[in-house]
Amino acid sequence: MDPVASEEQRIEDSGRRIAELRDLAAAKEDGSLGAILSELSNPDVEVRRAALDATVEFGDRGAIPALQGAMESNPDPQEKVNIQKGITFLQLPTLTELNQGLQTAIQPAVPSGAGE
Repeated sequence: MDPVASEEQRIEDSGRRIAELRDLAAAKEDGSLGAILSELSNPDVEVRRAALDATVEFGDRGAIPALQGAMESNPDPQEKVNIQKGITFLQLPTLTELNQGLQTAIQPAVPSGAGE
């Protein structure tokens, strides 16, 4: 097999899979996250990077254990850092959570004996 044609096919396949991962993340349909997470161990570094980006975009904290597993099994130090950044991002409170915390914090205290 022609090595140049083989490399061109690999690049084309990777590009197609990266586009699919972006679509899966945007759609946020049932089953999409599993398909995205399965690519965290893809042999192609670009596909793994796209899978991480798609996981973060999907925004489901349920992905954190899979990200931790991917980080532990990945030998590349920079990829480990990128995965940890993704985990940290997913652990951040959502705007809804922040708003609920703010509402709780600013509710006036009810004085004891009030309403008696």
